[in-house]
Amino acid sequence: MFRLSFWVRPTMILVASSSRKCRLRDLFAHQTQTQTAELEMLKYGRHFRLDDATKIIVGRTQKDNRNILALQDPHRDTTLNVINYPGPVVVVAGRASGEALVTAAAICAGYSKAARQTEVDVLASSPDGRQTLRVKPLRPDDVHALMV
Repeated sequence: MFRLSFWVRPTMILVASSSRKCRLRDLFAHQTQTQTAELEMLKYGRHFRLDDATKIIVGRTQKDNRNILALQDPHRDTTLNVINYPGPVVVVAGRASGEALVTAAAICAGYSKAARQTEVDVLASSPDGRQTLRVKPLRPDDVHALMV
């Protein structure tokens, strides 16, 4: 059984698109408690499930990037940005293992304008501080199976 810490309007779920329904199912399958901002974030970006504990949201547009940043929890989430190239904002929801964070950074680089580079620096900003990760970009076709 799921315990929500807020009231969900039934109409919000009924009019959701099929991709949002899949995202909602994924959210409830991996979390016992959900915040309103997490539900709002289902509307934006591309969502990937890297493992049972790690979900990332990749902005598609500048509007997505702004909304994702506004909804992310700075006390819990990690944000990723490619250094020196235009690209998406990526939010890693919650804490991620080192391997999952490197995969998320590689996905971020793969969706950026630096996607053809051999190695790219990605800035990871988390509640614990900042670090630069050097990764080989993962092309969108290579990670499509992880998409929620």
